[in-house]
Amino acid sequence: MVLQRAPQRGVVWGFGDTTKLTTLRFNDKNRYNLTLDPVSDEGPYDIQVTQPLANGTLATITLHDVLFRDVWICSGQSNMQMAVIDIFNAT
Repeated sequence: MVLQRAPQRGVVWGFGDTTKLTTLRFNDKNRYNLTLDPVSDEGPYDIQVTQPLANGTLATITLHDVLFRDVWICSGQSNMQMAVIDIFNAT
């Protein structure tokens, strides 16, 4: 998984019981919101999300090898299919 690096904030989201306290553990700190502080170091990191279940046990999800890098989302029309080799003066 790759999240946006600093100065932007990485966002982790998911679904769970809204009446239960959901905690996110990242970089040896517990977080109670899911918008992370800006991260400059690239990683890799582990992110652990925990929520108590109705039977008293804890449900835990761990995301391994999370990296913080520049994330770009590109969109467009037919020009998005053009290869760099086809661009004028591509060298």
